[in-house]
Amino acid sequence: MKLDLRQSSAGAEQVDKDVLRLRLWGAKTQLGFVKDVRIDGENVSFAIELTTPACPVRDQVKEEAHRAVLSLPGVTNVEVAMTSKVRGTQSERKDELIPLVKHVVPVASGKGGVGEIHGKRESRDRAGPMLSKLIDKFLGGVEWGELDYLLVDLPPGTGDVQLSLCQRIPLTGAAIVSTPQDLAFKVAERAISMFTKLRTPALGLVENMSGFECRHCGNREEIFGSGGARRFAAASGIPFLGEIPLSTDIRTTSDEGNPIVQSMPESLSARAFLRVAENLAAQVSILSMGGASTDRPEIAEITRPPENEVQILWRDGHESIYTGYALRVGCRCAICIDEISGNKWLREESISKDVRPLSIDPVGRYAIRFHWSDGHSTGIYTFVHLRELCPRPICGDNVEARAVAHQGTMKGVNLGRS
Repeated sequence: MKLDLRQSSAGAEQVDKDVLRLRLWGAKTQLGFVKDVRIDGENVSFAIELTTPACPVRDQVKEEAHRAVLSLPGVTNVEVAMTSKVRGTQSERKDELIPLVKHVVPVASGKGGVGEIHGKRESRDRAGPMLSKLIDKFLGGVEWGELDYLLVDLPPGTGDVQLSLCQRIPLTGAAIVSTPQDLAFKVAERAISMFTKLRTPALGLVENMSGFECRHCGNREEIFGSGGARRFAAASGIPFLGEIPLSTDIRTTSDEGNPIVQSMPESLSARAFLRVAENLAAQVSILSMGGASTDRPEIAEITRPPENEVQILWRDGHESIYTGYALRVGCRCAICIDEISGNKWLREESISKDVRPLSIDPVGRYAIRFHWSDGHSTGIYTFVHLRELCPRPICGDNVEARAVAHQGTMKGVNLGRS
């Protein structure tokens, strides 16, 4: 469709705007990027609202938009204003604790003791309520104000704090910090693996202590090597966010409470921090607009038609119907399963066929917890585990399978459609 703005009347102006929106910057305009379109004869002005002020292609977008609109018939002058508005993740739990915070990003090194999530997670749950309350107090008891990003510096390791934080609120994604040595990447891998299992995507990798800068002569020494994190990120398919050097100025300004990006903004170290921040913000923006690419199952809706059944509709269209009994005997907590050998402690014959969930609570964005009518409540059912319990990964409406599920004799679930 051609657009001649010189022939535009007041009545056709809205049509012209709609056409302009569709012509401008491809399909992205349909997501609400283009704002405040104004047409005055041969003059056109509009704003492009990006999802982060640190957009790495900000200038390119402005130039392409300017060129695209200027090429329209009848347009001789184009003004493009670039604005930004960080769009936050939505969650009932996050809105309850930190309603004015748009994104929560943990920063993890992965150093220290490593806990195996699959088996030991459940045993920790018995000692976890106190830690969960502490995290609730830390998040909900502080006036954080209106923030685009809340960065949480995690302690080293892949233990209780990390697990509890992921269980209490949905995190946007995690930033992983590593030193340049090859051995450090094994540690970083553990942190990445932990967040992956908790359905928290890795936003990127930062190389810390990447060379030493002499404050007197400016000479650089690769004490721990350099570039290793960049190579590891490329091999792992993880964004590389940047390198932070060893610098006396970083330490002294931090100790004084006057960070180097504020006290020495033109220094090489300050610019290194800014690059990392810009790249991290860009990855958050990409994730919040496009979502994480993952083949792991996601739950769209959970309902309980009869009291002793649980129905799950998955985001890929799959529908699962579980009996309460099948889910209860499928619990993998440390009370029901030997976490070392994998052998069952639970005697299935001791569980009533009429057992039912009294309540269902979300655990982060990777699992759910059931509180059962027999008093059991320590098991966490990951989405992956729930999907594994399904005996038929591809199915259609199947009356016979539904009948089996109602009898409570299957280890897994019956599926309605997919």
